[in-house]
Amino acid sequence: MYDQVKPAFLTFGIKEMSKYLVLIFLIAFIQYANCQELVPLNAHKFSITDTLKYKPTFYRQLIEDSDSLYSYKTFDTLGNLSSISRTWLVKEKKRKVPVKTQSVLFSPSGDTLQMRVIDLLEKNEGFYHYEEGILFSEVYLENSYFVSGWEIPPNSSQKTSLDEHRFVPRLMNSDKLGVWLKENMKYPKLARRKGIEGTIYMILTIDSEGKVKEMEVGNPEFEPLFATEALRVLANFNWDFEPKEDRLGNPVEGIAVQPILFKLSNLY
Repeated sequence: MYDQVKPAFLTFGIKEMSKYLVLIFLIAFIQYANCQELVPLNAHKFSITDTLKYKPTFYRQLIEDSDSLYSYKTFDTLGNLSSISRTWLVKEKKRKVPVKTQSVLFSPSGDTLQMRVIDLLEKNEGFYHYEEGILFSEVYLENSYFVSGWEIPPNSSQKTSLDEHRFVPRLMNSDKLGVWLKENMKYPKLARRKGIEGTIYMILTIDSEGKVKEMEVGNPEFEPLFATEALRVLANFNWDFEPKEDRLGNPVEGIAVQPILFKLSNLY
């Protein structure tokens, strides 16, 4: 009888010990974050202050904040490097104006996954896609529209041209979205009276059929009034997405980010 019970007891002990070790690690990491002045971020890497309502998934640590460069890195809760972001600045009178940004994403094992470079003056951007740290595709956009690109197909060493940026979900009716927002979006009265402006970032999960599987606000703490209005209007929009594709051309689930600007000079 004892021999039959003992393995179950040991298994229970190992599981419980594992839970306690994870808990201890998380507590230690949070204490480390406080010492290092790390900023808690949600799952979409937006800063949060109410860590009871919104679960910290990443932490941001400042690297440099000078007149010419602002840069930071983000970690997951296990301490793995997740991304590095840089913004180059120029001084205009007493303001620091961003002119170029670069963001690099990493896998938990440390391999580069993607790099995105945006020239804010020329309004063009480049996407650089990697697999196991090896570059396999470059895509260039101007004013958010595809210009050119190439890829190296699997089991090949030759570059082939791309006709579209197929490694991300593509919104095919962005013009209709602009019209929809102008016709349906209403500026929250309280926000108007207080003179509040800003951008809400909508995070859309696009399934392999191009349908919106989930939609949520990436930065919900910025202004709840804007978040509520954006969700109300966009919930009734007829989205038309082409799904993200993998290197073999198979449609897969992906994430699209749609910024919604609330500005007092706008018509809505």
